[in-house]
Amino acid sequence: FATDYYLGSLAAVQGGVALPDLPSLNARVLQPGDRVAFQGGESFAGTIELNAEDSGTAAQPVVITSYGTGRATISAGARPAIKIYNAAGFAVSNLDLVGSGKTSNTSRGIDAGVYLPTTTKLDYLHFEQMKISGFYTGVEIWAWYSTSTVAWPGFRDVSMVGLEVFDNCSEGIKTWGTWRANSTGTSFSHSDFYIADCTLYNNKGDPAATWHTGSGIILSGVDRGTIEYCVAHDNGGQGPATGGGPFGIWMWESHACTLQHNLVYNQKTSSSLDGGAFDLDGGSSDSTVQYNYSYNNEGPAVGIIQFHDASPLARNIVRYNVSENDCRKTGQGILYVGQYSGTYGINTADIYGNTFYVSTNSHGGMPAAANVENQSLIANVRIRNNLFFANHT
Repeated sequence: FATDYYLGSLAAVQGGVALPDLPSLNARVLQPGDRVAFQGGESFAGTIELNAEDSGTAAQPVVITSYGTGRATISAGARPAIKIYNAAGFAVSNLDLVGSGKTSNTSRGIDAGVYLPTTTKLDYLHFEQMKISGFYTGVEIWAWYSTSTVAWPGFRDVSMVGLEVFDNCSEGIKTWGTWRANSTGTSFSHSDFYIADCTLYNNKGDPAATWHTGSGIILSGVDRGTIEYCVAHDNGGQGPATGGGPFGIWMWESHACTLQHNLVYNQKTSSSLDGGAFDLDGGSSDSTVQYNYSYNNEGPAVGIIQFHDASPLARNIVRYNVSENDCRKTGQGILYVGQYSGTYGINTADIYGNTFYVSTNSHGGMPAAANVENQSLIANVRIRNNLFFANHT
């Protein structure tokens, strides 16, 4: 009994229910198996709003896509293009999401959030083959608890494949969930994330922000995740001038994640820190960075960085990566291990089989091939069987 909904100038001849505009669609209650199709080559003003009563299932998701020739455009103006709240069971593909511009839009291209009182995991969000531009953040997947009792609600089985995310203000793709200072790192809001074949560029950062902005992908609050075959380039450089900076692809407060077969180049930082390619940051555990390539980034090729109040940063692997002329601005080093927590430090990391090539740069002079800072609470970090080539003159 699923229903096909069509929007566009040829909607009336498609054989389903023809709807005139997005407000008409948002007034409908979407059921598992329903299909919403926008006419390719046409533009639709407003926001696709999906709430709990619209939820599909993993077996029968609500499908949202284009029909006809080309992709339809969701023209969101200053608002989100797709807003999902306490709902899941959606497969969205073949749409272009366009905001009014990164200086005027304060929303997200895709804004998907869970705000519930219990540790509930909502199943199935799949996004494929989309262009997302002109927003504050391209994609933001988030979760928090709605009462005074701490909980870890979130999403499960989330995939982003073939997304082109560009010309946004703060970040390309960003996830986050419940976070508690100095927690044990055993509870996470989300699980089973897959990000592949995405391209992220010209997400320069917000100079008015009080946190680091300008990253390609930030994975946080996730238990079991993979980022692979993604390209992040020319992000960062316009965020705040002080404090930590962005990375091309990085993770924090996540467990059992893999970053592999990715490319990061021309990542920038507006401060004197970071601006690197890949980072296992505070609270990352049992995770692997492997088979990646980076070049011409302003900061480290690989960072293992523990920030103050983070959960344990433990049992990680960095292997078989290649870096060519990173650290074009900062002096942190091509491989950077930094510990800044007074509670949980960095415990157990194996770094092997990597190739790091570095030469003199115009900002940081002669970057270190490897740099370990604040060695208190660093244990069992093993750097072995790597190739370091420094062409300093």
